[in-house]
Amino acid sequence: MKSRSTLAAPERPTSGTVTVNGTTLYYERRGNGAPLLLVHGAGEDAGMLADQAAGFAAVGYDVVTYDRRGTGASGREDWPEAGAAQHADDAHALLGALDLGPTTVVGLSSGGVIGLSLAERHPETVARLIAWEPPAVGVVFGGAAMTAEVMAPIEAHLAEHPGDYIGAQAILLTYVLGFPVTTDDPAFEPARRNAESMIRDDPTITLQPFDAGSFVGRDITLAIGDQPNGIVAAASDSLQALGDLKLVQVAARHNVYFEDPRVLAGIVGEPR
Repeated sequence: MKSRSTLAAPERPTSGTVTVNGTTLYYERRGNGAPLLLVHGAGEDAGMLADQAAGFAAVGYDVVTYDRRGTGASGREDWPEAGAAQHADDAHALLGALDLGPTTVVGLSSGGVIGLSLAERHPETVARLIAWEPPAVGVVFGGAAMTAEVMAPIEAHLAEHPGDYIGAQAILLTYVLGFPVTTDDPAFEPARRNAESMIRDDPTITLQPFDAGSFVGRDITLAIGDQPNGIVAAASDSLQALGDLKLVQVAARHNVYFEDPRVLAGIVGEPR
C-alpha cells in the first residue's frame, strides 16, 4: 500500500535474520534511542512499514520491524493456525535475540492482538503497548460467529477458486477497510504477496481469548480511528471492560500508518 506521507524518504535500515522457536525471523532496524517493536498486521510485512518505522525513528526510537512467522522472508515452520500466542512468543524471542530490554510495542490491526498476547505472556518484555485498532474478536460475545460470518464469503470464494488467496484477500480487505478493494488495485500490490498468510493465519490470531486478569498492571493504550469497523469497535469495548486500558480516538482510517505515519507517531510520543 502506497504511503502519501510528507515525511522524508526513510533511511536505509540494517537488516538480518534470527533463529528462534524453531523458525527464522527476518527483521529491519532503524534509528537510535529507546527500543520500539512494530508488529505488522494482516497482509503486511516489515518492508511495507518503512515510512511508519521512520516516523518513530525520527522522534527518538530504535525501531525494529519484522516479518511475522509465515510472512515475507521469515520461515513457515509449524505454521499456520498456532495463533497469537505463537506470534507473541516469537516477538519475545526476537527482542531477546537482539538483546533489547523492556520495549515499547506498537501493534497494528491483528498485530495489536499479538501485542496484547505479548503483554499477557511476557510482561517483562513490554514497557508499554499501543494497539492500533486490534480486531480482538476473541473477547467479544459471539466473536466466533462474527468471524464465521466475515469468513463465509471468503471460504465460498476459495471453494470455487481453490488457492486464489489474492481474490480472497480483496474480499477481506473490503470488509476491514470499509471500501471496495479489487485484485488489481495498485495501492494494494505489496499486500498481495502476503495474501495467503492473511487468509490462513489472521482469523485464528484474532480469536485469541483474554480474560479480566490478562492486563492487570500493564501500560496499554487502545488507539482507534473515528470510523472503526464493527469488530474493532466491539473489541475495543470488550477490552476496556477487562482492565484499566487507556483509549485514544483520532480522526483517521484503519490504514493510517500507510497514509500518514505522523498520526501514530503522535499517539506514541517521544520516549519516556
